[in-house]
Amino acid sequence: MMQGRSFANDDALADYLANVWLRGGIATAAIATAIGAPYTHAIQPNQYFVGRTFSPEEAKLAFSEPPWKGSKIVSPTYQKMLDRSGELTKRGIVFLDLTGEFNPFSEQLYFDACCHFNKRGYEILLREVGGGDRQRGPIAYRAAPPPHCSNFFRASDSARS
Repeated sequence: MMQGRSFANDDALADYLANVWLRGGIATAAIATAIGAPYTHAIQPNQYFVGRTFSPEEAKLAFSEPPWKGSKIVSPTYQKMLDRSGELTKRGIVFLDLTGEFNPFSEQLYFDACCHFNKRGYEILLREVGGGDRQRGPIAYRAAPPPHCSNFFRASDSARS
């Protein structure tokens, strides 16, 4: 169940979320185009959709007990978003699949069980998103969990940097 909505199963919820993601990317690109701003739609790494090995220390932060309530829907939703990403590129929207960007790194990059990165994680993404000859916008480093995730997990300040 999602606030005000219920779904027959997790697959139906993942479809719904992927469609919202797709429509949001298309709408945001249209707004950016209307005001003459560059736009790149990206899908960020997520600890629940990776091919990465976590250290025991990072695993304690990235995978809470009990599990974060949204963790089981991430993988099917991410797969559906990637499946729909071709619709973005068909419309001329620059799309970046960053889901595997952290795979080569063994250091701690997450600071909570909801999907948020520490400073080093953002530095890695900034290098990829800000590099090359593609026009891209900035990514802001967030030193604390966004308000919508603050009730899921509170990491110590040392875990964030």
